[in-house]
Amino acid sequence: MSKTLPRDYITIQMKAKSILADIRKRAGNADGKHPTYQNILCYINTPEEESLFYFWYYQEYTKLRKVYPKDNLQVDRINNMFGYHLNNIQLIPMSLNERKKSEDHAIQFCGRVPKKYEKYCHSCKTIKIRQTDFNSDPNELDGKRAMCAKCSARRKREARAEKKKLQHAE
Repeated sequence: MSKTLPRDYITIQMKAKSILADIRKRAGNADGKHPTYQNILCYINTPEEESLFYFWYYQEYTKLRKVYPKDNLQVDRINNMFGYHLNNIQLIPMSLNERKKSEDHAIQFCGRVPKKYEKYCHSCKTIKIRQTDFNSDPNELDGKRAMCAKCSARRKREARAEKKKLQHAE
């Protein structure tokens, strides 16, 4: 007697196939659009590994969807020094993945993870006070911009100067 698959298994498996295809495009910069992934490889290559990936994705997706019903779920490398391998991936909500990326950058450029009241500025690559040094932005996950107020003001000035330069050139 054969066991039938859950009704949503095929739909989730199709999503997993699409995600694995995207991982393979990024890995090793195969599509030429992701130079930071030049040395990051995908080790999910054999049909057996693909099947394990789809099964893993289904289990994790159904489990996390109950906890994060509205959040986008992403496949993340646990240790960013290594490639995509079944032992080095996790499925996490986009909000946690963005925070993890920010913390990884802070460690790389500042040598430490920001405290709860701090935030990492991606422009000047420094850790600053969240409440006073960052402008509000309702589109950001934490309600604050990714770039500090000083960097944001500098970028606006540069954009205005560039616009003026283009207008004078005409």
